[in-house]
Amino acid sequence: MINIAFLGDVMPGGVLNKTDRPFITDDLLGYLQSHDLRVATLECAIGDTFTFDPEKMRRKQDIVYAENDDLKRVLELGINIVSLANNHVYDLGHDGLVNTIQQLDTLGVLHCGAGCDIEEASKPAVVEINGKRLAFLGFCDYRDETVGYVPFATKNSSGVNPLYPTEYVLSEVRKYKQIYDYVYVLPHWGFEHTWFPQYNTINLTKKILAAGADGVFGSHPHRVQPICHFHNHYACFSMGNFFFPDRYINTPRPTYYPPAGTDTSRYPVTDVYPYVQEPTLKIWKPLGRIGLIISLSLTSKSQMSVDYVLTSLSSNNILSGLNVVDSAKLRKMLHNLRVIITYALPLYVLAITLRRSLGILKRKFISYAKKNIGYY
Repeated sequence: MINIAFLGDVMPGGVLNKTDRPFITDDLLGYLQSHDLRVATLECAIGDTFTFDPEKMRRKQDIVYAENDDLKRVLELGINIVSLANNHVYDLGHDGLVNTIQQLDTLGVLHCGAGCDIEEASKPAVVEINGKRLAFLGFCDYRDETVGYVPFATKNSSGVNPLYPTEYVLSEVRKYKQIYDYVYVLPHWGFEHTWFPQYNTINLTKKILAAGADGVFGSHPHRVQPICHFHNHYACFSMGNFFFPDRYINTPRPTYYPPAGTDTSRYPVTDVYPYVQEPTLKIWKPLGRIGLIISLSLTSKSQMSVDYVLTSLSSNNILSGLNVVDSAKLRKMLHNLRVIITYALPLYVLAITLRRSLGILKRKFISYAKKNIGYY
């Protein structure tokens, strides 16, 4: 048996920077350690002295980064693999991406989804457990209407592994499925702060699984979304924020690390995304503190089971830590969303398709009638 824990977005810095405060309960840490493998999205760039990506600054978009020493928390969480396919991995520019990769390599954390060119960005992270080889592929949407600006890697430039065109993603899945026993896709996609995935996200998930992927586990919306079952495999469109501490921002709104000894108690506080004129504490709203750990158990290539736990990051500057929460209300909501996606949505799409087909037939009949029988 192989047990894999899929986690949501991780940003190990923020208000924990330059501290050694405990940030996770023993119970949750023990639960993570009960798995053979822990996989997450590293939703930030890593670096100490690099300049912010000028294109991001020009657009006044969020800059999210953690310092080199903050990566120790990824190790403390026991995370083995991270996807770098996200809209913040390039926030410190090309040099920041190179440093992020170097720091992960030094710590022995495997990574996928971004690189100095498309060859590197498209390589899977590969592990072997119990004689089985597992490959993890990261892909990132790069459209302004979804994740915002992030450069995608090309033959001669650095960036993320692109989620589009669709055929590229499907061909990558087919290629690596011929090589490895299991292939898992880690896409960064969708709209932020939404419960329900877009229809084209659902449709693409089905295509990826039909192409041979053994699971799809997404990120970016910063909110948990339902676990569904398609083509005898499991998919989750968004696992929310697993470990993303509150952080300081400065004008216009990049992540900011106050100098040692700074009294931050007088900083203004916001839970939205304003352009600020002074150092400000940016905190998550309650739903942005919720994450989903998906526990996938593989007994054979044809048999697998899935379970999940909900987690929450406390709001008082992490003093109470990252812990498991038992919310019947959230579980019921996720169940209802799964039912809608599995049953109601296909019926809705079928109804729309039939309506369009009938409209086409009606127009063809009218055209025929005008030409041949003088009708209309």
